[in-house]
Amino acid sequence: MKMAKMFRKGKTQCNHLLSKAFVLLLAPAFSTATYAIDFGVQVGATYATSDNVNLLTAGNEQSDHVRQLQVNARLDHDSPLYFMDLDYSLIGLDYKDDFQRDNNNISGRGLITWVPIPRRFEWEFMHLRTENTADNRLAPTNNNDETRNVFSTGPNIILALGTADDLVFKPRYTDIDFERSVQSNSERVGGSIEWVRELSGVSQFAIRAGHEEVDYEIGSEQSFSVLVAEYTANLRAGNYQIRLGYGEAETLTGEDVSGPIGRISASYVLNGSPLILLYERLFTDTSLGSFETTLLSDNRYALGSGGAQNFNQIDVLLTENSSIGYSFLNVCSRCELVLSAALNKLDYEIQAIDQDALSFNIGFNYAFTSDFTMGLGAQYLERDFLNTAPLRKDDEYTYGVNFTYAWLRNLQLGFSAGQQERESNVPGNDYEELRFSFNIVWAYNFAAN
Repeated sequence: MKMAKMFRKGKTQCNHLLSKAFVLLLAPAFSTATYAIDFGVQVGATYATSDNVNLLTAGNEQSDHVRQLQVNARLDHDSPLYFMDLDYSLIGLDYKDDFQRDNNNISGRGLITWVPIPRRFEWEFMHLRTENTADNRLAPTNNNDETRNVFSTGPNIILALGTADDLVFKPRYTDIDFERSVQSNSERVGGSIEWVRELSGVSQFAIRAGHEEVDYEIGSEQSFSVLVAEYTANLRAGNYQIRLGYGEAETLTGEDVSGPIGRISASYVLNGSPLILLYERLFTDTSLGSFETTLLSDNRYALGSGGAQNFNQIDVLLTENSSIGYSFLNVCSRCELVLSAALNKLDYEIQAIDQDALSFNIGFNYAFTSDFTMGLGAQYLERDFLNTAPLRKDDEYTYGVNFTYAWLRNLQLGFSAGQQERESNVPGNDYEELRFSFNIVWAYNFAAN
């Protein structure tokens, strides 16, 4: 368990995109070979203490000791016939005084693509299992989390129209299942038709029309349609994507909401350091959320906060997400400085829970030796609840420090201390928590051509 709840799993989308792009952009510079198989296992144990484990207001604090066991396994495998990207974790949480419920959960992602006919026919299987915040108006505790499973599958049928043009059909079936919020369980059938033109060896243009019918387990129905044009370029120093179009969504009452949608994303290496930019605007539903932000454009997943939230009621959601992140890798020979900011807007069609969230993050890592490192981190989050009376505004602060020591080649020891606070203008929503944790992690990695 890391330094505080925010450091355990509450990082913003920008942080996840930044870390993933850092790997994608810089790995070729530090690697001498491309591996067909990359396999890794981590087994860790953590002991943590919290002086306010339920994040209650002053005078109601309850301290507890938390024991955690975590097992993580990942596998990347490329072959002429299929591609595989799997990453799953098993986490067991035991609260000594049971002020929160003990919990065992499996989370992770999986993408398998079968390619019987290269560039003409392939079949994708996707699975995403995450712990999502059920209601972000409440304290972000373990009791406010819920497991969500997303499974999607379907073929990609590619018809060549010439040397540079393809027509792509992507029918899809998607199933979404929640641990407790069964009213949001759904099955989705739909797909898209794309015309793709290769403009050069590094750029392409596409026009896509898509439609999806959603059937909820409780008997309700929704539909979503999009028409977009997209330009993508993959350059030596980075890549960018510009998508502009129009979207339409049907509410449970049968009314249609529509408007412009878009996505602009870019990642570049400037002065040896990665810069990540993202803006997106789309219509979605509360059970799916900003799902595409969770999936990078090269079909490699980044488990982030782009998933569903506030899904206790079925609703159409207009979401706008903006983020920027920059990692200074050349501040000094032993250190790294990471800065990021994000602005997220949630506009619900029926529920009166519209929200704006603005966050700033800073992280600093320093290597005293090759075996001993220190990390400092801080985040400020301002969240406005736009439909409450009086208008509710929360200011959240999270900061902490962690130390890691590579005791043996595959064995690492860690210590962290963190503080998180919430200040709200509405009584009953303030809290403070101080958390200390110790952990030990054993890791094994194998890679081969």
